[in-house]
Amino acid sequence: MIEDKVSFRRKQVKKLLQEGYKQKEIAQKLGSSLSTVEKDIRVIQRGE
Repeated sequence: MIEDKVSFRRKQVKKLLQEGYKQKEIAQKLGSSLSTVEKDIRVIQRGE
């Protein structure tokens, strides 16, 4: 399911943030665009 993939990616983003990676580094590491990572971070910060 697409939603499962999104949830998994957001968990990865959260973990990498906690490890001290910067947004651009996370995007590169996950093969995502910076805007996608920024959106994921906004959702994580809202607690969704």
